[in-house]
Amino acid sequence: MDNLLKGNINIFLEQAEEMCNINFAYIFGSYARGEENINSDIDIAIMLKEINMDKMSELFIRGNLIELGKSIFKKDVDIVFLNVDSVFLKYKIIQEGIVIKDSRERIAFESIVLREYFDFKYYSNYYNERMLV
Repeated sequence: MDNLLKGNINIFLEQAEEMCNINFAYIFGSYARGEENINSDIDIAIMLKEINMDKMSELFIRGNLIELGKSIFKKDVDIVFLNVDSVFLKYKIIQEGIVIKDSRERIAFESIVLREYFDFKYYSNYYNERMLV
């Protein structure tokens, strides 16, 4: 990750904290893998401190963060809330993502996601073997 991107991430996080309470965050996708190109968007996963948020508030905050990201990065930005997204996406994010804001809660979160992912993966594989033959 280059210094310009790191600086923009810091600016984004600083300004995003004024909109919502961020517990921890990752950058993931092509930028985390070092495979970005001119058309790549910037994928940011955020764990909010406020866990029980209604759908309307979630959409409002996500929209504001996307607009903030576009103005800072001058690229399309995708925001994922780790509070609500699927275990498969969470697993992918913790596997390939780069932590851009950290807290103690992240370790517990990653433990829970790994346990849920591998528990569910067993049943998913079992189902696929039986039903998709």
